[in-house]
Amino acid sequence: MKNTTVELWKNVHSIKSWHDNPYPTANTLAYYRYHVSPIIGKHNGKLKILDVGCGTGVNTIFFSENGCKAYGCDISKEALLEAGIRAKKLNSSVNFTECSFDNLDYNDSEFDAVFCEGVLYYGSERAFNDGIHEMYRVLRKNGILRVYTKSSNDVWANSKNRISDDTYLVEKGYEKGMTVYSPPLDKINNSFGMFDNVKIGIEEFNYVGLENLKSFWVITAIKLV
Repeated sequence: MKNTTVELWKNVHSIKSWHDNPYPTANTLAYYRYHVSPIIGKHNGKLKILDVGCGTGVNTIFFSENGCKAYGCDISKEALLEAGIRAKKLNSSVNFTECSFDNLDYNDSEFDAVFCEGVLYYGSERAFNDGIHEMYRVLRKNGILRVYTKSSNDVWANSKNRISDDTYLVEKGYEKGMTVYSPPLDKINNSFGMFDNVKIGIEEFNYVGLENLKSFWVITAIKLV
């Protein structure tokens, strides 16, 4: 990841300017319901899942409390400290590690499932693709990946903020100054080319005005080799 974006995210967590949702996201629940839950029985209650960019651990803890052996990683010590406190209060057993999504501190073929929500787009196209390759690396054969990431339809994909191909600078909010990558569909297809059974969906919503469309690719993929 770009050093500036890394430092900005660490600062966001250290001053608590990002108000975390205390509940698992809709995407988390859908991934668990349709992809994780059906295969838990095959792993004798020991399905091993990694939450990449886990932040303060809300989604990771949900996986842990619902039949998974859950691991979470993030670049922010402050976020992981909060995640550990939250897990302890809930008596939830989660393993947290400090590392970046493009350099995961885990062994090859270590996880049955990998989840990455709202994380990969913070950085450059290269970091994005490095992150996907890292998640492929740590997945076991037949492992299932879910990625939720900005699309080229998103409000952030504004030509006046463009700094390189499909890469933009955030100008306001707690993410001000961060670099974000918002690729079109053809680049998503290329980036996930090493996976099998790739399913690409999209989620779009707007709660605060028609000019502020939030648009996300929702990618589910299997590693068969």
